[in-house]
Amino acid sequence: MPRLLGLELTRRGLALRAAAATATFIIYITIFYYIPSNLISVAKLFTADVNLPDLFTVSPLVPIIGLGIATSHSLGVFFRKTRAEGVATIAGASLLALYIYYLLNGGIISIKIPEGLIQNVSIRAVIDLTTLMQLFLIPPALSIIKGILKLLER
Repeated sequence: MPRLLGLELTRRGLALRAAAATATFIIYITIFYYIPSNLISVAKLFTADVNLPDLFTVSPLVPIIGLGIATSHSLGVFFRKTRAEGVATIAGASLLALYIYYLLNGGIISIKIPEGLIQNVSIRAVIDLTTLMQLFLIPPALSIIKGILKLLER
């Protein structure tokens, strides 16, 4: 039987872990990497003649952090019930906190409505989402604590 960081597995169990980790990676890469990196092109399908890059921008770090989230969570699935699961949980939760911070632009979102949209009027709206961002950061913080407990447990 193959051993995985002190955990004995059958070949079937190892194959199931690899399949589950691959499926997790595909789902996470779609949600956290593909959608944010193609957000403007996807949104253009549903809008007419509005210049979307002027309305909002996504930080270029968001898709890169999303790639790290997908990797760490799939490693967490693969290394379930080992010490490495705690490390993967901590890494994934930390990256998710960064992802939320950059996606919400630090809690302040600025939207510039182009002058051509409304005749002779240029509007810049600033939305404060700091409280909402702080609420969204609670689950990653709890996951970091969970990862630390898992790391200390084994």
